[in-house]
Amino acid sequence: MKNRLHQLIALLTLAVSGCSAVYITRPIGETPVKVEAQDWAGTWIHKEGVVITKVEDSEKGILTAAWIETAAEGFKFETAKGHIRTWGEWMFGTVKANDDESKPNYVWGMIEKDDRQAIIWVPDIEKFKELVKEGKLPGSVEGDDVYLGDLKPKHIELITAQDKRMLFDWRKPLVFIRVSE
Repeated sequence: MKNRLHQLIALLTLAVSGCSAVYITRPIGETPVKVEAQDWAGTWIHKEGVVITKVEDSEKGILTAAWIETAAEGFKFETAKGHIRTWGEWMFGTVKANDDESKPNYVWGMIEKDDRQAIIWVPDIEKFKELVKEGKLPGSVEGDDVYLGDLKPKHIELITAQDKRMLFDWRKPLVFIRVSE
């Protein structure tokens, strides 16, 4: 789970270790957020660690995050590239979780950001499982994971509908504080 939290900040940052997740086929949102270095780059802390972000492409809303992961063999330097996009008033972050191109392989979350704080809410897996099983969202459920299919605008509208805000795990937001630029 710790690895997942760090890659989430990569969107600002998102990816996965052995934790269950809701995967998508490509970055979510229709409009890239213009990510300015003075607003997005820097050192961010979370209760489980430190992540450093760098703006890769301001116009396309692409960030890279780096962190040190602990492993049995010592420390391992990790990086991930994230996409920041909007859909209406919603801002999303998406990070490639792995290189397996045979199925959806991006993890994602909803972001709220101000000057020095970013809060990320990840999808509530059980609620997405229900929507897939009911046929309201394309995709499949495999064990504890949900693999969403090609999301059309009507699917994203369903996800972002006012009455659907509970599709995200509001009880456990990921809170990051920027401590330096």
